[in-house]
Amino acid sequence: MFLNPNQFAVNKFIFNILQEKYAIHSQIVERTGHYLATEQDTMDFLKMLAAIYETAYMKGIDDFREGLRKQGYYFDATFTPQNSA
Repeated sequence: MFLNPNQFAVNKFIFNILQEKYAIHSQIVERTGHYLATEQDTMDFLKMLAAIYETAYMKGIDDFREGLRKQGYYFDATFTPQNSA
């Protein structure tokens, strides 16, 4: 099968996030990456995935903070992305 040159970047990026769970999703990752026709498409797609990842991470931190607050503890974690899009 022909591999879109941009697909390698997509596969690597998603693998770095999913690690051992990548194999479960590899077929959809490959099919999705196949449709990213330009380098700009690839960059926009990867930025979107990074935003989803960051949002989920921050929600986890907020949920954890709220759980501790309900138990009477204070938790302060500040996250500032280096390359905000």
